[in-house]
Amino acid sequence: MENSPPNNPFDFGQILGKLGGLGGASDLLKQAQDLPAKMKKIKSEASQKTLRVSVGGGAVEIVCRGTGEIETLKIAPSVVDPNSTEELEDLLRAGVNESLRQAREMVRIEMAKATEHLPIPPGMLDDLD
Repeated sequence: MENSPPNNPFDFGQILGKLGGLGGASDLLKQAQDLPAKMKKIKSEASQKTLRVSVGGGAVEIVCRGTGEIETLKIAPSVVDPNSTEELEDLLRAGVNESLRQAREMVRIEMAKATEHLPIPPGMLDDLD
C-alpha cells in the first residue's frame, strides 16, 4: 500500500520517506541540532575579540570585548572639567552605547553565518544575548 499511513506516527524518518524526503530534511535537522554548540562557540570567541570605539574626536576611547564587557576606558584630560561634567557624561554615554552596539552586531553577523543554511526568519537573531 503506497499511501498507507506510517506504522509509527512519531517516526519522522518514515514520514519524510513518505513525503519524498523533502530534499535534505535530515541535513536541516542535523544543522538545527548543531546550532546550540555553534552559538556557544560564537559567544566564547566573542569574549576573546575586542572592539575599539572612539568618540568626541578621540576625547574618549573605549575598548570592549565582543560580549560587551568594557576592557579599557580612556578620557582625554581636555574633556575633564570639574565645573561641568555634562560633556564628559555625553561622551561616555555615546562611547559605551556605540561599543555595545558594535559588540551585538559582531555576534549577530557570526550567528547569521552559522545559521545561513537554516530556514530562520529574518530578524530572529537580532535580539540574541
